[in-house]
Amino acid sequence: SSDSTLEAVKSSIDATLLPLGLKPDEVNLKPWGLEYKFSKQQTPNFVAHFFGADALPETVLKQPFGPKIIAVQGTMRLSWHFHERKDAYLVGLTGDVDVYANATDTEVTPVSVPAGQLIHIPHLIRHRLGSPTTWIVVAECSLDVFAENPSDDSDQIRLSDDFGRA
Repeated sequence: SSDSTLEAVKSSIDATLLPLGLKPDEVNLKPWGLEYKFSKQQTPNFVAHFFGADALPETVLKQPFGPKIIAVQGTMRLSWHFHERKDAYLVGLTGDVDVYANATDTEVTPVSVPAGQLIHIPHLIRHRLGSPTTWIVVAECSLDVFAENPSDDSDQIRLSDDFGRA
């Protein structure tokens, strides 16, 4: 519910991960919620549990960019941004996800994507995720598009941001 606390959401995510044997390398507090980052080595297990065996192109497992889980507080949005070197694949684990996406810098109204439905955001596509009303939890696994020039944390170009980070 929208009145869930950060601690309650974190406890719920931790309880989900533990029996799956998934251990985050980092858990980061963000202005919009929480970000769990996992090592590339955990990609097959992560994908099997959160995406299903055939949901993602095989290349994602061959050239993964470390998986993530993000939890976004109700009515908040991530920055409007894009990546030059990775394709993002996402699936909402709880709640409907507001997906804003456009080929140009112009921001657009979001499309609501129900939990469980695969979201694919190719590299260079401008995008942001948001939560319409309540906490949402989203699993993300990205593909390194260029094996010879892999993505990293600097591969995020922010165009605008509700928290003054652009």
